[in-house]
Amino acid sequence: INRVSHQVRATIQDLRPPTLETEQPDLKDYIQYAVDLHRQHGGVVTSYQYKIEDRVLSLSTDQMLGLMRIVQEALLQVRKSSGAHGVWLTVSTKENALVMTIVDDGKGFDIARDQNRPDDRDTESYSNLEARSEAVGGSLIIERNQERPGTRITVIVPMLK
Repeated sequence: INRVSHQVRATIQDLRPPTLETEQPDLKDYIQYAVDLHRQHGGVVTSYQYKIEDRVLSLSTDQMLGLMRIVQEALLQVRKSSGAHGVWLTVSTKENALVMTIVDDGKGFDIARDQNRPDDRDTESYSNLEARSEAVGGSLIIERNQERPGTRITVIVPMLK
């Protein structure tokens, strides 16, 4: 009971809007916050690259918070069930869209198998990721690498500017 109680408290704390150091936080700050939480919870090493230079993104605070929640959900899955040894997170732009990619070297996420098991936690996580991606105006792609272990999650958000 103590372990479950601790997990519930930690989850509630993680869901609170972050208090960030900077006066006007940007997407880089929000994502870094999620990566730092992952590390605090004992998560595997995460390489984070923010490849957007000298460009102001036209993202609302809600969109930035939503993208951070996607990262939190993906990293939670890595900690809980992937068995990964590493995670690679990249935020970049391509053809007038924000592209966020999260790759791990774990056991892989089998969408076809897991969608047939509605009570499965992996299916719930997929649904959460999909809903959060839609909420920020984006689309979600989840791929399992057939050649080596791991999962690739890509979120693409069209940009107006």
